[in-house]
Order: sequence, then structure tokens, then C-alpha cells
Amino acid sequence: MTVSPPPVRKPWVTTLWVALFTMPVWSSLLGRMLKGKWWLNDFDSLICGADHLRRGLSPYALMPVCAGINPAPFVYPPAIAAFFAPLTALFSFDQLRLIYALMLVPVVALSVWYVFIKAFPEMSLRWRALGCAILTGSSLASGNVSLILHGVILAAALYLNRSRWPFLIAVVTAAFIKPVLLTYLVVLLYQDRKILSRIGFTLMGAVGGIAAFYGVSHGSGPLHAEWLARMDQIVLTQQPGISFFAWASVFGGSPDSPLWLGLLLVYLGVVTLGGFALAEITRLNADQRLLLGLGFAHLLNPRLMDYDILILGPFLALIALTARHAGATAARWAQRGLWTVTSITLFFSMADIDAVKAAPLGILLSALLCGFVTSAVVVAHWPLLRAEAATLPLRLRQILARKI
Repeated sequence: MTVSPPPVRKPWVTTLWVALFTMPVWSSLLGRMLKGKWWLNDFDSLICGADHLRRGLSPYALMPVCAGINPAPFVYPPAIAAFFAPLTALFSFDQLRLIYALMLVPVVALSVWYVFIKAFPEMSLRWRALGCAILTGSSLASGNVSLILHGVILAAALYLNRSRWPFLIAVVTAAFIKPVLLTYLVVLLYQDRKILSRIGFTLMGAVGGIAAFYGVSHGSGPLHAEWLARMDQIVLTQQPGISFFAWASVFGGSPDSPLWLGLLLVYLGVVTLGGFALAEITRLNADQRLLLGLGFAHLLNPRLMDYDILILGPFLALIALTARHAGATAARWAQRGLWTVTSITLFFSMADIDAVKAAPLGILLSALLCGFVTSAVVVAHWPLLRAEAATLPLRLRQILARKI
């Protein structure tokens, strides 16, 4: 018997359902408003660091002080501070915060539309809401620049069927500030196009993105050493995120150790191929392939943060739905798995138990769910895959001869 949410005949039931699994978000935001807590402290970090550089000071103070705002430590390359420095001379901090808040509105609105409104085959609102249990209110309240970058990339991704260039440019541009967002390039790899074209655009984006970040992170003069120290202290040690780097830290591993770097490469390869197999075997349509790529891009990000996962809900719902290609039994267990993953995460998120971090646990369980579904689909179609593999030498010769 298929495990699924109870049948809904009244809108208010669906409303309660969505409210329950989005509780970690709205309850946190409501509490922040009632308690008068600070907003946009990650954006404050950006403008405070830029202002310090403009005034001839180091932007890398561990406890930065800028009048009227509450910044987190600045962790971006010096070139990023130099880029934004002129804005701190033209506008006050309050004006910059207001401008940025107005920019966030359409970005967040686009993500909300994609998660809850955009049509996907056989994906109800209740299924999409389940994955929202992994989100947090601080993901929006922090105002991290990643929110803008994700929004621009999503907007460009929705244009992919007409042109890949806006998406490619958006991802490469994002790499100037956040090189881990290059994982979005798997979206190009999962499209329903000729394989050489997919690989070519993916490699083009990878080269361009790596070159972009290399350009802003080198030749920074005396501030370069300070930046590397803050990267090691804050980005890699104190705030490893909620994905691979966080899992490594649980076992006492360091992200820059040879062992964990090797494991990271294996993880990236396995996850990328798993997503590719799902896209090809299940014959997803263009919108589903896009959603699959966006979701796997999150799992591939080794330093995923809570502000990076706004569209996780429909992705996990898609994963559960694709399990039917492995048979009824796999579909039942995938649906049960989705319920289990999100319910456990919701419990620990609302219980606020210090010993268990809800978001890293939720992402780990989500990755395991994806691994289960991918494995089940591959095993179910193994004879077909073996037959396809037998034709690879001929197809490779055709590719080299430019016949396809």
C-alpha cells in the first residue's frame, strides 16, 4: 500500500499541512520580529568590510565594528571588498540595507513561486511542503548575498530551454563570490541535449568559474594572508556548513586534509553520476530535469548553508516520485523515507536540541534518500543499462567521426 499524505478535500487542511512543515521558517521569523532581533547581519558584513577597506583599514577583523549595523566577520576576497567600497561612499549603511532588502523581495518571491506554485506533474502542494522542514528562518533573516545569487541563477535557469548563455553567465558570475555555486553546472549536464553539447557547456562553465574566482582571490597584496586565515578559521573550521564539510567535522576530519579531499572527489563523482542516471533512465521532462539538476547542485555543494536550500522541497518530492520507476515496493519505501527524513528533521528543528543540529542531519538523510532511490532505479534497469553500455564503443566512434 502506497504511503502518501491523507486525501485532502478542504483547502484549510492543506494550509495547516504547509504551515506545519514550514514551521521552522515562519516561527523563527516571527520570533525574530517579536524579540526585536537584528536582520541582514551577513549583508552588514559585506558593506562593513567594504567600508573598512575604503578607509584604509583591514576588512578582516574578527569582531568588526561599523556604526549603526551589526556585521558578521568579513570572509570574502579583498577584491570583493574593493568592488563594493565605492558604494559605501555614495550611500549610508541604512540606505544600502534598504536597497538590498528591496532587491531580496523579488528574489525570495521567485523561490516561493517555484517551490509552491509552479506546476510539476503529480506533485501536490503537500508533497512539496515536506522538504521545507529542513529550512530555517535564519536563512532569510541573515540576508546573505547567496540569496541574490540563487535567485538570479534560478531566473536564468527558467530560460534554459531558449538559451543556456544567461544561465552560464549567472553561474560564472556567482563564482566570483561563491565558487561552491559552480555545482549548479550539473543542471547543464542533466539537460535533454546531445551529450557533447552538455559536456562542452559544463566544462566551459567550470573553466570560466574557476578562472573567475582565481582572478579575485590572487594578487591581493598584504590582505591576501589575512583573507586565507579567516577562510581557514571561519569558513572551514567554525562554519563548515550543513553538508559534506559538516559531516567531515563530525568525524574530526578537516576539509583540507588529503583523506577528506579524496573522499570529497569520490562523493562528487558518485552523486553527479547518480543524478545523471536518474535523468536519463526515468526520461524526465525539461522542467523535471531542471529541478533535478538544481537539487543535486545543492547536494554537491560541500559547504551548503541554510540560505542555499530554499528550493529543496520540490526536489525531494521529485526524488520520491521517481522511485516508481524501480517498482511499487521502491516507491512505497521512498515515500516512507521522505516522510521519515522530513519528520525527524522537523522534530529536531523545533525541539532545538544542542546535541543534534537539525539542518546537517536533514541534508544527510536527504542525501541517503537520494542514494536509495538512485540505486533502486539503476538496479531495476540494469539489463537495459548493460545493453546500452555494449553500444558505447560504436557510439564513441560515431562521436569521434562527428556523425552525431
